[in-house]
Amino acid sequence: MDRPRPKGGFYIGVTCPGCGGDLELEENFFVLTCRFCGSVLRVQKPKVPAAYLVKSSKTISEIRFAADRYLKEKGLALLKASDEIEPLLFPYWKIDAVILKVRNKVVERYGYTEENSEQEVKYEQKLTDISLSPYSVTVSASQDKDRLPYTLGMRTDYIRLEPFSEENIPEDFTVIPVTRPESEALQDIEKGAERLTNINPASFGKNRTRLFHPVAAIVYFPFYSIRGQVSGKQREIIVDGLTGRVAALRDMDDDSTAVTPTVPSQTEFGRLTVSLHRCATCGVDLPARQSYLYVCHNCHEITSLEDNPHLLQGIKATVGYDQSPDKLIPFWVFKMSEGQAPILKTLFGGIYASEFLVVPGFRVKNFEAFFRLAQRMSTASVKFEFIPAEGFQARFEPVTLSLTEAMTLADIVIYRAETGRRGGTETGMMTFMPSEISLVYLPFHPENYFYVDSVIGAITFEKTLVG
Repeated sequence: MDRPRPKGGFYIGVTCPGCGGDLELEENFFVLTCRFCGSVLRVQKPKVPAAYLVKSSKTISEIRFAADRYLKEKGLALLKASDEIEPLLFPYWKIDAVILKVRNKVVERYGYTEENSEQEVKYEQKLTDISLSPYSVTVSASQDKDRLPYTLGMRTDYIRLEPFSEENIPEDFTVIPVTRPESEALQDIEKGAERLTNINPASFGKNRTRLFHPVAAIVYFPFYSIRGQVSGKQREIIVDGLTGRVAALRDMDDDSTAVTPTVPSQTEFGRLTVSLHRCATCGVDLPARQSYLYVCHNCHEITSLEDNPHLLQGIKATVGYDQSPDKLIPFWVFKMSEGQAPILKTLFGGIYASEFLVVPGFRVKNFEAFFRLAQRMSTASVKFEFIPAEGFQARFEPVTLSLTEAMTLADIVIYRAETGRRGGTETGMMTFMPSEISLVYLPFHPENYFYVDSVIGAITFEKTLVG
């Protein structure tokens, strides 16, 4: 049977614990159904950075041919049959984060004056552009970073990875240890993000770039090291094990043997695990859909895929939720302390004195759309009345944003709102410390291209944002 193409970028190959069939996991998958045996499976991520590897797609003869072609194009002597070829797995830190950019610029506008409606005049206007977007980057995880490329670029967004383990390491490959800690890699990445600020100087004020919620993983990538005499010099050629392209050519000192480091890795790795997706109370299969919360149809116990001490078991919905055919959309509600609640009203510019910060309980790829919806929901939250949700129905939409992620994004929402209110100037960001946390469901009904809330009829968002 042909393996289906992956739906998205970064994806991982694993096996089904029920039948051993080959599965491919997208980055955000945590529940799926095996296409071979039909088992409902749960993917559990480790608490420490997970490690993956990319397997080489080139043979030794193909690597030698690629190196010879490169040398010929450079006018250098070809390899000798005795030249040593060493397969390597080189580690990189893969960091995924959310990046906030503040850009201050002056643009030229054209218009008319009140005195002369026919004479067009040119004037300048100050604009502050504030944007949120995903940010992904890779950097070397080894101190021996001068021999090989320092980064993989965006390649990890579309190549197949496998969990790093002894049984998955290809034969004859030497594993280069991780000797650069995560903290050092993050410092490099933050400095790189700061340099983005200086690409286009600010017309006024100061441009700023800030990273939020960095999530790290290790990716081992295949290279081949070829060492030998090339045109009278001792040289090393590094060949990419995936594309067969020469990644580096360097001269070796007379006393250099380019020995691969043998020191142990200084980073503890985690590994993805795949288990059967069942109720911990009665053992019945849970629904095969992506969600962080499930209600067993057999024993009615709630199962949470997230071990978070702040998670409340009580789930709420709006009054009358069980009498309407509308979709029930999940939102995380954070009750702010007495000291912070007034700040929310100022930040979000609402007419109500809300003490709640409300963010979507579902993933939204467009961070600006996420921010706008959180802003509207927080402002109008005092208009909603909630009661305990006693049972789940099909129209309860899944919770695809974990509480941990929601708390991080709530931090970003506050920072984004405060930055916008100050016109892009530096902010003294308040510490986000909710006093209570709830999961609530609100009814929405479709109108053309939007969902409109069915309580006050004032909150809308695009249908494409959810489900």
